[in-house]
Parts: sequence; structure tokens; C-alpha cells
Amino acid sequence: MNLSLILQMAADSAGDRTGLVAGNVALDYATLRGHAVALADRLRGTGPGSVVYLAENSAAAPIALFGAALAGRAYVPVNYRLTDGEIATLLDRAGAALVISDRDLPGRAVVSPASLLAASADAAAEAPDDPGAIAVELFTSGTTGEPKAALLRHANLMAYILGTVEFLGAGEEEAALVAVPPYHIAGIMAVLSSVYAGRRMVQLPAFSPEAWLDAAARHAVTSAFLVPTMLQRIVDHLDDHPHKAALPALRAIAYGGGRMPVETISRAVAIWPDVAF
Repeated sequence: MNLSLILQMAADSAGDRTGLVAGNVALDYATLRGHAVALADRLRGTGPGSVVYLAENSAAAPIALFGAALAGRAYVPVNYRLTDGEIATLLDRAGAALVISDRDLPGRAVVSPASLLAASADAAAEAPDDPGAIAVELFTSGTTGEPKAALLRHANLMAYILGTVEFLGAGEEEAALVAVPPYHIAGIMAVLSSVYAGRRMVQLPAFSPEAWLDAAARHAVTSAFLVPTMLQRIVDHLDDHPHKAALPALRAIAYGGGRMPVETISRAVAIWPDVAF
């Protein structure tokens, strides 16, 4: 099976349900699929290679993920905080056919994230059915050497989603706040699991405690994923702004990516005693 099946099922069964909110952009599943189909059509006119996403969180990231899958290309989100030289090296390693970025990258085929929202199509050729094909290529941080590539195949990701998430099992009031960057595995899985469950995704372009708390309140967020340093910064911020802790819709916070200090999680539980951690 191909990852694009996740979006196809959501669009066919609940096309008018809002699936993604990013800034002032709100997309239902049918519209999200239309943008992904347009990208896939564009990719079929290019040479072989991967689709690289080199930007902050935006509505373009899920479009790129599903559009790449529809076209049978690997999706490669790259850390936009790296140096120009490091980015150039990773683009070469990824065999980039198209880069989605607002940067000027001489010698590369580049389109802006905004351009993905300007194109839509109604139909697409059938997605390649190659379960062993690479769906997502993630590079490690490279803190202890050259970044290593983790290869995530369609079969692996689909097995995880189908085995752990109930299709359209989320209520229309449920919303997941995605604050990790698009090159983080949690960001990839948030897109796939949210779309399959029918849970609205609220994307934060760049994390800050203020932005996270504001988005959680404004969009009545019910669940979120945080790495320990993010949760630490949020609870520290609430020491000086306790009124911002009122998040009545919040039900659950998942955390990972590193060891959680006992003091941090204890403070968070005290702030939100009715939230599951």
C-alpha cells in the first residue's frame, strides 16, 4: 500500500471536514488532496529523485508528503537550521528532484511552499503500489558525525497507522497541535495519524511557549506532542503568566525524544491535573 491511501480515504469519506489549520490557512481533506494531486502531476514531469522540504511547518508540508507518495517519490524533510554547506550536501545525498523552500538555491529546482497552495487538481494517476519503496527519508542531526539517513518505507508506515489508529475515530472537535519541526519523526507521524483518524491538525510554524499556549487556546486543542525541552519552556513561561494555563479543551500531552526530567513533568501535572500525560 502507498501512503497516499490515507489521504484518499479521508477525502472520500469526510472530504468537507477541516483537516489542517496553519496560520490563516484552513484546508478540508478534499482540498488537501487536490493540492497533493497537483504536486504529484508536477512531479511526473520532472526527472527522477526525491522531494525535499526545506522550510518551517506550514500547510505545504503535508501536501509535499502526500504529493510525493502519489508520484512514487521519497519525501525528505531537511533541517532548515543547517548551514548552506550542510544543506547542499544533504540535497546531493537525497538526490533532490524538487526542493520546496523559500530559499534561493542556485542550480536546484525550487518551488515555494505558497505555490503548493496555489495549485489544485481533481484527479491523479493511480499511486505506485510498491510497499518496499522508500516513503520518507529522515536525516539524523549529525551531532556525533555525518548525518545518517533513516529510511521509512510505505509498508512500515502503513502497518503502523493501520495497526494503531482507528479510521475517522476522532470526533470533529478533536485537534492535535503539531509543534515539532517537519524533519522530526513525530511531525511525520502526526500528519499520518491525524489524517487517518480525522483529527484536525493545528501546525505551529516555529515553537515558542507563547505561540504554543496561544494556539492551544485559540483552536481548542485536545492533544499535543512535546519534546522535554519544549515542555520545560512552557512550564517556565507559565510561572510568570499563570493565566495562560487555562486550556479547558486539552485532554492529553504525549512526550518523547529525550529523557523527561521528573521536576518538569511534575510541574506540568500540577498545572494541568486533568490532562493525561
